[in-house]
Amino acid sequence: PTLICRRLQPERVLRDLLEWASGQDDDSSAAGEAVLDELLHRMACHAAVKAGDRLRPEEMEALLARRHLAELAATCPHGRPTSLILPKDELERQFKRDYRSIKPAADDGIPF
Repeated sequence: PTLICRRLQPERVLRDLLEWASGQDDDSSAAGEAVLDELLHRMACHAAVKAGDRLRPEEMEALLARRHLAELAATCPHGRPTSLILPKDELERQFKRDYRSIKPAADDGIPF
């Protein structure tokens, strides 16, 4: 099974969806679309890798390799960021390093 299928608990997702649906207005013209959208968001949330979850290296690589396929890869379903961009000078500051004086060869990369 894939990582997502292992994490997904269908009965819990359905219970959460029914609880959400019971609080919605019955006369909404977009009710069907709203329910489907909510179901997909809840499935994504329940299947998501969460803080503290342990992943094998191949699972991490697979997630990163497929990240570009997600429509909203920059955030989780709740709007939290999934990645950060740190400028090189910020990384150097965090690691208490200054590599400005080092001129690496073209194929050496950054000497961390």
